Amino acid sequence: MKLEHTHLIIIGRSLGVFFVLTGEGRNKLGQVFEEITRIENADDTPESLISKLERQKKNPLRAPVIIAVGIEPSEKNNVLVAEEYAAVNSAIQNMLLAAHSLGLGAVWRTGKITYHEKVREFFNLSSKGEVLAFIYLGYPDMEPKPAKKTPIDELTTWIG
Repeated sequence: MKLEHTHLIIIGRSLGVFFVLTGEGRNKLGQVFEEITRIENADDTPESLISKLERQKKNPLRAPVIIAVGIEPSEKNNVLVAEEYAAVNSAIQNMLLAAHSLGLGAVWRTGKITYHEKVREFFNLSSKGEVLAFIYLGYPDMEPKPAKKTPIDELTTWIG
């Protein structure tokens, strides 16, 4: 099954394609992850392969809602691909901030499997398109660990 997508367009620029997966949609994504894992780990021992298959199939069930965010880079010569990626990644970060402000738990997940051709096919993206994030959403059932924050002075260089 291939999914349809929606575009978020602000000021004439597409900020990505968004897919909201709930219920059975998460199971379908799990089946895609399982298929990729089977292909990528064909030489594993049966015990190891079964464990990996079960884990990957269940991964999309970690949250009640997943928003997959993709990009379809423009074909226009005056559009810089790096800026399109920056815009979509900014939209993802803003979605995380908005979710947290509403009391939702939100995690941005990727990994090698995210960029597999079968994931792109599942979301009906072109050969140039790709998924940039799986945002897992739900109400948290635990307290978040305190974040380790690098002091701003270690990240900032002032040039006068």
